[in-house]
This record gives sequence, structure tokens and C-alpha cells, in this order.
Amino acid sequence: MEESRGPVRGVVGVIAALVGAFVLAFSFVNGISAALDGDSSGAGGYVALFFLGLALVIAALVFGIVHLVQKRSRILAVLTILVAAVPLGTILFLWLGLQGQ
Repeated sequence: MEESRGPVRGVVGVIAALVGAFVLAFSFVNGISAALDGDSSGAGGYVALFFLGLALVIAALVFGIVHLVQKRSRILAVLTILVAAVPLGTILFLWLGLQGQ
């Protein structure tokens, strides 16, 4: 059976990167709010959600790199890598910024 050459697989990577970036941002903001709120039960669920979003972004990044190496849907692969690199770069930037304090 011949493999489909449509861009559907490339779109899956872009969607995964976008969803992962949204989950990261949502869980980060709400997790900090829950951690600083005295009435809340804590931020444990948001921490788990943050790591789930991080795993999704990393998987999308790997997906984009594999597609780029295999020369499938190059434009979508580059778009996936760029979209996945933004939240990872932001996390790295914040982490490096905290190391200086």
C-alpha cells in the first residue's frame, strides 16, 4: 500500500505545537495564581498540566524535525519547529534569567 503524500501529517504537528503552547501558557498563569491564592487547594494540577503541555510541545518539535529530515511537508515541518521553539525558548529564557538572581 502506498503512503499518502498529503500534508495531513504536517498539520498534525502544527496543531500539536499550538495546543501544547496554549496548555503551557494556561497552566503557567493559572498555576501561579493558584499557588499565590491562600484559599486555593494548590497548584498541583496545574503543574501536571504544565508538564503535559511541555511533553506535547517537545513531541511536536521532534515530529517537525523528523519530517524535515525525511523531506516531507517541509514548510509545515519548519512551521512546526518554529511554533514549538517559541514556548521552549521562553521557558529557557526564564530559567536562565532566574539563574542570575
